[in-house]
Amino acid sequence: STQSTWGPNLSVFFLFIMADWQGLLKWSVKQTDGTRPSEIRQLSEEDKQFLEEALKSVSFDPMQRILELYNVLQKPEEDDSVIQEKEIALEELGDCLGQIDFASDFHKIGGLRKVFEMMSHPKPGIRLRACDVFCTVVQNNPFTQQAAQDMNAISTLLQLFNAPDNDIQLSVKYFAALSSLVRSNPVGQEAFLLGDGLQTVRTALSSSDNRLQRKALFLLRHLFSSMPRVQESITELRLVPLISRHIGDEDIDLRESSTEFIAELLSHSKELKREVLNQSPNLQQRVQDRKTVIEGDAELDHELNLCNRILQELKE
Repeated sequence: STQSTWGPNLSVFFLFIMADWQGLLKWSVKQTDGTRPSEIRQLSEEDKQFLEEALKSVSFDPMQRILELYNVLQKPEEDDSVIQEKEIALEELGDCLGQIDFASDFHKIGGLRKVFEMMSHPKPGIRLRACDVFCTVVQNNPFTQQAAQDMNAISTLLQLFNAPDNDIQLSVKYFAALSSLVRSNPVGQEAFLLGDGLQTVRTALSSSDNRLQRKALFLLRHLFSSMPRVQESITELRLVPLISRHIGDEDIDLRESSTEFIAELLSHSKELKREVLNQSPNLQQRVQDRKTVIEGDAELDHELNLCNRILQELKE
């Protein structure tokens, strides 16, 4: 089968080929290093055929492989074996589409629309993997981001994320898809805000899952830096307590990102500083306690500097 020939990880294939070329180079040098008479002879027809086949195996067309995988996604789902085949194809597509040109070409052959449809598939395994491919295709790609918006993707993804029957793993994937589509996409950001997207960010920040909290915080910081009116929404939705509670968190990414963001909010304007203190009255004590814990730990110098920065802002 195609899967057994190529496998999901193309890098393994290329490493194998490179290993063969290294061996061929060593053999060639050895034959012509002057240490013994040359034994070079004319190739037989059998040798020529073998060499031609070897050279053909080195030639690889990524778009041809992407098209083959897309065709797998189009297959009628007659039994569970086809579902499994599609899951494998989606995993391999995630590896193939990292280059922006391949992602754009994938959309041109209908791949983005197909993957978007599969994000609502009855089988959770298909939905999860389709979300991963969608993220890869639209991330930092204005062409595919616009195409996804033309499919009403932001509104659909907000609905999918907020569906009551999601498990947490699927919620994380849907939010990641939203974030990939919205970041560095001014038109998409407007659509996100109009669709009450910040309420979805609040839902994610309020969850008990660290992965979802990290993604929500990352997206919120991006929106805050690129859209001035998000400042008002942060206070209106009372997001500050959901951010400041992670100061001192065991999760290092959540802890540092939250502490950095609180420092940014305090230094942004006097009005915002006032709102931060109103919504998180124990902020100074929380930061001071964290500072006491980490003082003297060289590995946490960055966090200590953030704590000092916050405490200085609170004095002014």
